[in-house]
Amino acid sequence: MKKSEKVVISLIFLAFISLIYCIESKASLYLNNLNFEVQINEDASMEVTETWDIDISETNTLFKTFKTDREKYSGITDVKVSEMSNGAERELTQINELMYHVTKNCYYGMKNNEGNFEIAWEVGLDNSSATKRYKIKYKVENAISKYNDYSELYWQFIGEEFEIPASNVNGIIYLPQNCKEKEEIKVWGHTEELNGTIYATDVNKIEFNLDGYNSGNFVEVRILFPTEMTRVAERTQDIPILQKVIDEETKWANDANRKRKEKQIIKFVILLLVVFIADLLILRSIKKNKEEYKTMEEKLHPVKLEYFREIPREDATPR
Repeated sequence: MKKSEKVVISLIFLAFISLIYCIESKASLYLNNLNFEVQINEDASMEVTETWDIDISETNTLFKTFKTDREKYSGITDVKVSEMSNGAERELTQINELMYHVTKNCYYGMKNNEGNFEIAWEVGLDNSSATKRYKIKYKVENAISKYNDYSELYWQFIGEEFEIPASNVNGIIYLPQNCKEKEEIKVWGHTEELNGTIYATDVNKIEFNLDGYNSGNFVEVRILFPTEMTRVAERTQDIPILQKVIDEETKWANDANRKRKEKQIIKFVILLLVVFIADLLILRSIKKNKEEYKTMEEKLHPVKLEYFREIPREDATPR
């Protein structure tokens, strides 16, 4: 088989594999924006509203899963799912059955077979694509831990199992009451890619933002606020928490800064390698061109004749 024939067959094979991959990978999800609005209550619960602005292709059902963790919360209740369209909000019908393909215009919020809490709803785009907006509301029971100096919210809004990338993730968290000043609120944010911000923007409000979320990364916040704002809490400890949190967060911040520096060094090394390889290729190309030119010259002028202006010797003849 000729070399050209092998190349053609290889290209056909690659094209065939790519076609199969495209056919099997038509289903896709992408969040243009994922917004959280949170109200912390005096009874240590919090009410959450998630707004999803999402591009959906060939998908029947969307899922949101919460890992069971008695150290962070005791349960999730009051689940509601609504679709928003043309300025109107249409609430879906709640069912009490786990389904991979949820019934049309329905949703459920319940424990799944792994023991985690799962919210799922039908989107009805099995064989088509569209941009949809949904509101998912739920109440997290006993989300606040109470200590003798501060109350603490330590909550993962997105877990590592979340499989949908997003252009932007943002949120607002409201405290049960107003503080005397913003400095009474202590805030920290955690995400694997270290590309988010979080601030106390008012005496009762915290805002966070993350640009360019990649699926499989967690996003969590940690907030300390005056303990008197929480009347009751299932998870109450008669110990101070502030210094412990500061020590933990300082260590994690140092680790994060080290990771940032390591990433910068890796990027710099990769850049140097790219430049070095490019230089080698250029030099090799120049050398090859010179050799090819020399070979061509030799082919065009294979014999070099010596030219004499004068007769080289006395006995030389025209022959």
